[in-house]
Amino acid sequence: MKDALSSERFLIHDDLSVPLMMSIDASYEYGFGVAVYQVPRSTMEEFEMTVEQIQKGDYDRRRDRVVMFLSKELTTAETTYWAYRIGNLSIGICCEEKQGILSRPMTTPQFIYTDHVAIRHIAHSNDSQDIIT
Repeated sequence: MKDALSSERFLIHDDLSVPLMMSIDASYEYGFGVAVYQVPRSTMEEFEMTVEQIQKGDYDRRRDRVVMFLSKELTTAETTYWAYRIGNLSIGICCEEKQGILSRPMTTPQFIYTDHVAIRHIAHSNDSQDIIT
């Protein structure tokens, strides 16, 4: 399974000219997983897709291609964190593991998808006090 998921047929290289998306899911029981993905430029052109369609999620999600997967089991100490801190931890580890992939030039949008309300609030906040905890 690991070989199949890490094959060239399944994974693609990050393309700075198209939006980059990251989906996060975390739980105290299992830890967290992160999938970083995008719709390849060639696919966008073939199906006449726009950045706006991708931004709104108004496209066939089967066109997404994975750039990378990350997962981590929580340590005993991490299981005492508030839920939003686990989500933040997953973003931080993703950035640390693959330096540059999420600190790419902001020429195209980058999106982080999560079901956690506190993380969504921080992402949309203009107040630095929301980010500093």
